[in-house]
Formats: sequence, structure tokens, C-alpha cells
Amino acid sequence: IKELEERDVDVIIALTHQYEDEDIRLAESVSGIDLIIGGHDHLVWNKTVTAPDGGKTLIVHAGKYGEETDSVDLIFDNGKVTGTSIKHYEITADMPDDSRITSFIMPYYENYTVGLSEPVGKTLVPLDATYKDIRTGETNAGNYVADTIRENVPGVDIALINAGSIRGDCTIPAGEISYLTLETLLPFENIVVTVQMTGQEVKDTLERSASAIVVPGDGYTSEERLAPGGFLQVSGVRFEINTKGESFKGNFD
Repeated sequence: IKELEERDVDVIIALTHQYEDEDIRLAESVSGIDLIIGGHDHLVWNKTVTAPDGGKTLIVHAGKYGEETDSVDLIFDNGKVTGTSIKHYEITADMPDDSRITSFIMPYYENYTVGLSEPVGKTLVPLDATYKDIRTGETNAGNYVADTIRENVPGVDIALINAGSIRGDCTIPAGEISYLTLETLLPFENIVVTVQMTGQEVKDTLERSASAIVVPGDGYTSEERLAPGGFLQVSGVRFEINTKGESFKGNFD
């Protein structure tokens, strides 16, 4: 911010990928930010926060998956932002396409989908990759990914993968699997690493994983538990989660 101010910029905008409480803490702790455009919590909200120097910082989150969007106008007076206004829009299927954009994109899209739609394998059963299941317990999609890792890395006893790496929020039907299906399930270029762990370290890791599960009345805040995407899918180890026992509490800030 200091460097930008020395360059006499008109407005400073922070693009973040944080939850609501984290963006609010940023705005309350740092002076000089005029606007924070954030995400990660997949929610629609906006809030104006007072910075340490008394200035105002507007925070805007506009949902997820391009379903909604915001337009923010900044009002200037003598080179300073003195006001803001927001308009919110829903992006719906009945909105007309922009023919110029469509004509530019479609050749790439068609080449991509046709080239990657050939089957590379098949599944005999539906694979559950819905967020409500895979981020709170074992699913066969999680088993599929974790087992594949363990079976293809030499000398490995256990494989762990955070459920947030497995995407799609869907159930993949039984039948042929294409590369496009795998792209939906595993869109990130994650790197597999091997580590040496003691039995206690494995248990502690699984305990942290279980802390992602919200049990009504446990009294823990989001800062004291693992984020939902941190829940682990596993291979080569069996464990039970006792939701009536004492919850793991940690500082995940």
C-alpha cells in the first residue's frame, strides 16, 4: 500500500480469497485500502469497515460460480474516495448471450469438450463427490482418489487427501468416465508428496481432520476448527469419529 501511495494511485483495491471474518479483520487492521473484492465463502454480502486511520473500506463478496455479480461505483472528491454505491445482478440462463464473445469462445470450447470426452475408464457404481458428504465423512469418490494415490506411489502405507481437493459437488453416475469427468473431480494440479509419520502423528492428523465437522452445540468458532475442505479422505487406515467426545480445538489462523 505504501508503495502504491508513493506512486500517487487513485484507488487501491485488494483482491482476496478469504472468509468474511478474515476480510473484515484485514479491513480493520490495514489503512489505505478503498475496496476489498473477496470470495471463498461463496456468500453474497457487502460491508463498510472503518480502518485504523478512520478511513472507510468497502468489502464486497458476490457469491459463487458466476451466478451473481456486483457493480461498484467509487465516488471521488479531490483525488480521494468519498463514497461508494453497489448494484447487484443475478446471472440467469435466460439472459441473452453476447454473440461476439460466443463466436470467439465456441471453437475452443468445442475442441476442448470433443477432445476430452472419449472414455478413459468406467465406474460400476455412482461416485459420491457431493460437498455435504465428502467434507463430513467417507465417500466412495474419496476412496477412489485416495486408493489410486496409495496404489501408484511405491512403498506407501497410507494416503491422505483433503476433501477440498475433490471438486464437482456432484454424484458421478455409473458408466464410462472421460477425462472431462476427471477434470471435474480433480481440477487442481496438486502434487503428491511422501512423509514419514509416527502412529501418534497419524492419529493427531486425523483428529484435526475430524475437527472440520460441525457438531451442534460444540461451541467452537471457525477459527478453532479446520475448514470443511480440510476434512481428509483416506486409504490404508480405518478410524471412527466420536462426535460425542471432546472436540479438537486448534488455532488455524
